[in-house]
Amino acid sequence: MSGFVLRDVTVFPRPEAPLKIWLRTGGSPDSVYRAVELGLPMFLGLLGGTPEHWVPGLRSRRARGVPS
Repeated sequence: MSGFVLRDVTVFPRPEAPLKIWLRTGGSPDSVYRAVELGLPMFLGLLGGTPEHWVPGLRSRRARGVPS
């Protein structure tokens, strides 16, 4: 995360509906945990590796009660 934070700022034009935000992860368990802690849907960037490489992160997400 960057150190830049906006506080008490009004953005124009205002969105008509809440913005849908997804967290992109590289597949590490820490990034999966972060998505779960923030309650955000997760976009898993699969740049390589086998399915077996990615299963632990998805299992950890399910273990925390979040559907895949």
